[in-house]
Amino acid sequence: MKRLLRVGSVCALAVVLSGCAADDVDETGDAAAQTWLAEVSAARADTPGLWGSVMGLTGDTTVPVGGIPEGMTLGSEEPTTVSAAEIRCYGGGTASVEIAVSAEGSGVGLQTDIACDEQPHRVEIGDDAAPLSGVTSVRVDVRTAETTTFFAEVYT
Repeated sequence: MKRLLRVGSVCALAVVLSGCAADDVDETGDAAAQTWLAEVSAARADTPGLWGSVMGLTGDTTVPVGGIPEGMTLGSEEPTTVSAAEIRCYGGGTASVEIAVSAEGSGVGLQTDIACDEQPHRVEIGDDAAPLSGVTSVRVDVRTAETTTFFAEVYT
């Protein structure tokens, strides 16, 4: 079952902008970034093996935008097996990505830097690229020096 849960750094961007005022959604003032995000979201909606996706705005690496808790979280009451995450961001530069996975009796924390080149950057989850079972939540936190948009997917 696919899950999309909006929690975290700023009001999430979605194809249908429910619950967010327009000026809250596009702090960058960049219509091209919104178009890119809508296109990626629509194209990726039926991807095989997709557990869920999150998308939104990202900004300064030292101050949470709007003072809201860091990251966006996908969660499920029913534990699942997770193999990887793919993160992409718009606008050039570099993003710092932190992924926190909560599983029954364990947890995994991962950190990497990616280029904001609109391309997917894969992060394997688990030991020696073996999927991690019993996963109940995955938090993705993407931070950049400039405010921009990101899209992240988590795979079973």
